[in-house]
Amino acid sequence: MKKWPYLLLVLAAIFFESVFTTIPIVFLTVVVLYVIQKQAWILALAFSAGLFLDIMLVRQIGTTAFFLTCFLFLVFLYERKYEVQSYWFVFFSTIGGSLLYTLFFRGEVLIGESIAAALLSLLLFEVFFRLLPKKADLH
Repeated sequence: MKKWPYLLLVLAAIFFESVFTTIPIVFLTVVVLYVIQKQAWILALAFSAGLFLDIMLVRQIGTTAFFLTCFLFLVFLYERKYEVQSYWFVFFSTIGGSLLYTLFFRGEVLIGESIAAALLSLLLFEVFFRLLPKKADLH
């Protein structure tokens, strides 16, 4: 399986989040990729992306990686209980995750930014779902 497109998407998200915006684009990207692919290597990709993002944003190294890995692990746990490949799950999980992300890393809760992040995640979900191969298509 080719993992280069996913790596390039995450690197682009790291670049955009560290240079242009405060919306947690890396978080949104790895959550949507995990919901679509449902593969364990995306946890490692999220951890690596978190480390690299911490370096780019000059934060304590490992905090973002820990947050991304823990959140994706929670998605993994709810994968069997709920239908995670749905717009509703992506919307509400990214709203909750964005609220926690802004609370942990900026010390404030920004509801408007979290709603914007959730809408962006729905757009990413739609685009990635149409363009990227699903887990069943990879075998």
